[in-house]
Amino acid sequence: MVRCWIRFLLPREGGRVDFPVGPEYRAELRVRGSSAPDEAWTAVFLFASGDGGSLRQAVVRFLAKDAPHFALQHGAEFDLYEGPKRVAEGAATPVVSLAEIRREYEARLRA
Repeated sequence: MVRCWIRFLLPREGGRVDFPVGPEYRAELRVRGSSAPDEAWTAVFLFASGDGGSLRQAVVRFLAKDAPHFALQHGAEFDLYEGPKRVAEGAATPVVSLAEIRREYEARLRA
């Protein structure tokens, strides 16, 4: 299992109308920069908190044993899909507080 942050896309960005609630979420994960960019693997995310916001910390694991577990090392970026729809983006990361992630995201919005 790998720690990560996830930013769910807002509806105006083509994302979900409602953010997932509950402690667990499943989606198709595509690792950016992969040699097979259309290759998607089902991933399970266990959220650090159940606040339901667009920025979430989680622990992620692949369902399949033959999934590219090595691809989710620190710094790896990925996109999450529900069917053909891209609904979130994220990155494997060391333990970071949600407040730090929120500040970084808000700074990018102001830039």
